Amino acid sequence: MITAQDEATTVASRKYRTYVLSALGVAALFNFFDRSIFSVLAVSIKSDLSLSDTQIGLLGGFGFALFYAIVGIPLARIADRHNRITLVSVCLAVWSLATAACGMASGFISLLLARIGVGAGEAGCFPPSYSVLSDYYPPEKRSFAIGVFHFWGNIGFLLGLVGAGIVSDLFGWRAAFIMFGLPGVLFAVILKMTVREPVRGALDDARTPVELGFKEAVKVLTARRAYIHLFVGYSLSAFAFYAILLWLPQFFARSFSMTQSELGMYYGLAFGGGMIVGVGLGAVIAPRFIAKDRRWEMLFPAAAALSSLPFALAALIVPSQTTALVLTFLFCTCASAGLGPGFAAIQSLSEPNFRATASALVLFAAAIIGQGLGPTLVGVLSDVLSATLGEHSLPLAIALAAAAFGWSSFHYWLGSRQFLRDMA
Repeated sequence: MITAQDEATTVASRKYRTYVLSALGVAALFNFFDRSIFSVLAVSIKSDLSLSDTQIGLLGGFGFALFYAIVGIPLARIADRHNRITLVSVCLAVWSLATAACGMASGFISLLLARIGVGAGEAGCFPPSYSVLSDYYPPEKRSFAIGVFHFWGNIGFLLGLVGAGIVSDLFGWRAAFIMFGLPGVLFAVILKMTVREPVRGALDDARTPVELGFKEAVKVLTARRAYIHLFVGYSLSAFAFYAILLWLPQFFARSFSMTQSELGMYYGLAFGGGMIVGVGLGAVIAPRFIAKDRRWEMLFPAAAALSSLPFALAALIVPSQTTALVLTFLFCTCASAGLGPGFAAIQSLSEPNFRATASALVLFAAAIIGQGLGPTLVGVLSDVLSATLGEHSLPLAIALAAAAFGWSSFHYWLGSRQFLRDMA
């Protein structure tokens, strides 16, 4: 008799499993690619459309994050009950078209609507993908798989940051949005045609898929204190990270008189390269610790968040452009290293039939608090403080946001103390 475990093992052969990871990784690449280009193009957008720092903060923050958060949970519920590959493919096509639409915006409102479309589409990428990977990879290998998944995504960050500045200088910021958005539509078709939906929960011997409504699933998750601390810790890290992502290029442009192509090239290499190295190191190193003690699924993100803080603060005060870029690289390396273990911890703390929901709830809070409030608050603080601090208002606002990394690390550490009990 062929069991579900045998079927899962047969379907998820090593070669095909690697292909699935790569295909979903390319979807993450397009996700981060389309998300990151705004931070570089914002310099030209602000000038061309005569926008304030607050408006730029809204476009890079709540304009994207609010609908990312609102749509994310319903899409996760769909993913927990229906075909996840179909959902990721459709959402990829939606956010790619919305990215191209940003290039046709005539003002703040039309650009805001396009950014809302990007956020709504991208909400359907990560929670279903984490869930799919958890059904292709056994528990001891999930940190590696999710780390590689984010590694692909961070390549998108690098290509977006570097490419956006170069294309914008050659053809304008509008062309950059269109050229970077449309290829994702084609890949959405390829993803749907070549990736199979796996058996749900077949690799979890101790966890039988349980049908729960949304309220019941939330009740189960929030009863686990480790999940609550992870929820808060990731949200605080996202608050600091996305504030820095959007505003550090503006700080470099104002402090070091960097052109947009220089921002795209040098800042892109520092930020995107640091993320690639960090996630890669996390994918390789963290599983070795986790194999000995599963609590490292929480401790590794705690160490990553804490170690990133001094590099972020130092980048704002050094007088040398080169030194600031090196510090940015080190900051991103540390901040990104905990992504794989952190999201593996979410899968460990949830049942197979509501893993997408568990991830979406964390990403919901991260979108509102991190991607929404972080960039927006820095923009508002910069405008408010500029009357008294002048050019020093922006670095101070960024530094205040960066301090959330320390708070985040504390919650991850608290969660690690409850992790083994809540996982069981």
